[in-house]
Amino acid sequence: MNDDVIQLYNITNIDEINRCIDRLPEGLTHYDAAMITYIVLKNVYRYHGKNKWEYFDVRDRQWKVDINRYRLKIDIRTIVSDAFLKRSMYWYNISKEDSGDVNDMNAKNYISNRILQHSAKMQNDKFISVVIREARGFFDIHRYD
Repeated sequence: MNDDVIQLYNITNIDEINRCIDRLPEGLTHYDAAMITYIVLKNVYRYHGKNKWEYFDVRDRQWKVDINRYRLKIDIRTIVSDAFLKRSMYWYNISKEDSGDVNDMNAKNYISNRILQHSAKMQNDKFISVVIREARGFFDIHRYD
């Protein structure tokens, strides 16, 4: 996520996003992906029930219907996936630092590769569809009624 996206989507919790991604080195479930999607996009999307999603259009400063979840799918493929890519690069870069401990370097490289695989999953249409179904509960505006 570049600084423009962070500002545009009002993402203030980068450390929380990174902690959640780091806790997933062995596998990425639909639920995990939905939770991270919510953490990243919670200020921009909301769910009304009956498959009605809305997004906040920052240019018009109003909520608009996301027909067929089109924008949400794109944002998962780009913004959420990019959060995984950035974290993978973080682990890759620190794996290349000369710590003198080969096991430590290999462990960090392993984490980087697994997170990279998770990012690739966030590009798959079927995976994204299930993630969106799982995410409804997180984004539901009636959740606390």
